[in-house]
Order: sequence, then C-alpha cells, then structure tokens
Amino acid sequence: MTKKNKQSQLSQEWIIEALIQLLKTKNYHDITITDIANKAGVARLTFYRNFKNKDDILLTRSYHLFEAYFEELKANNKLVTIPAALNLSFNYWQRDAETLNLLIKN
Repeated sequence: MTKKNKQSQLSQEWIIEALIQLLKTKNYHDITITDIANKAGVARLTFYRNFKNKDDILLTRSYHLFEAYFEELKANNKLVTIPAALNLSFNYWQRDAETLNLLIKN
C-alpha cells in the first residue's frame, strides 16, 4: 500500500468515525459536511476526495462491514450447521449494535 493510499484509508476511517460520533448527539439530517470534517480533523477538500456526500460515508462503512463479515464467514468455513452459522452471524452484528441502532434511529 502506498503512502497516499494509506493516508486516504486513514482519512476515510476518521471521517466514518466522526459521523458515527456526531450521530450520538445530532440527527443525521442536521449534520453538515463541515461538522464531519471538523470532528475528523480533516479539511473539507479531504472529505470530498474520499466521499461524495454523507450517504456515501454510510455506503462505504456498510461495504467494509459486509466485507469483514464475509471474511469471517470464510475463516469459519467449518460451520456446517444452521445454528452455528446463525450464532456467528448474530455475534458478528452484535459487536456493532450501538452504531446500527444509531443508523436505524436516524
């Protein structure tokens, strides 16, 4: 991974986390790009280099979550029973329950 790609990945992570933190105190529709950039400690230009808008942040985060979920499923390919597979699924999504509840609320 190049230095530029690593910095872009870090910026994306900071921006995603900033939006999640802001959702704890503000409604989604009241959060501005400036709020997110300030909370993430990045310039608005950095925001727009990584995302088109707020919805794009959520799409990117969801993509990463599902990507990690599928990797975990692959790593546990010995799950041959439905209860074992469901248990893995419920445990995985439970780890992110607070954020998922914030998104549902908003």
